Amino acid sequence: FKALMTSKKVVSFLYFFTFWAAACQGRFLAIFFRDLGLTNGEVGYLLAAGSATGLAATPIWAGICDYLQGKKAVLEVNILSSSLCVCLYLLPYGLPFLHTGSFLFSWTLLARCAYSFFFAPVFTILDTLSVQNLEDPKRNYGKCRLWGAVSWGLVNALFLGPLLDYVGSWTMALGFLLASAVLFG
Repeated sequence: FKALMTSKKVVSFLYFFTFWAAACQGRFLAIFFRDLGLTNGEVGYLLAAGSATGLAATPIWAGICDYLQGKKAVLEVNILSSSLCVCLYLLPYGLPFLHTGSFLFSWTLLARCAYSFFFAPVFTILDTLSVQNLEDPKRNYGKCRLWGAVSWGLVNALFLGPLLDYVGSWTMALGFLLASAVLFG
């Protein structure tokens, strides 16, 4: 893995699809929650709870990386686990009993916090791996991370926005899962 992380192409690829996954959970998440049937107040609480969970999770995962001396393995666990948590978002579509009263909010809060716990440190770990392993990181790190910004813009402006209009907000979860599958493929 260390040899792979020295390649600008590999690191750029990782940034591209990691940012793709993040973009699918970014700008349009509030619309997805509203489409589930949650109130504006509940949506605000979910977004805040996710941010707070992510803030608390990053130092925990950093400590785990240091303890295990295995950033790559932790990164893989985090991406896989956050993908499973995104699947939890989709369950109310298939299980109507999840749409009852406060259970929908509680379920979505659990899924949101679990997702944030696993996905929040992904960028920190990827940045660390890149800087530690890239050949000439002062020259190459920014060039590689640029592909993340390109991905974010493409996914939000060209793909996800129009897809949400024509297909529905649940497609953002599928976009996240697709990007995660590419990362593991």
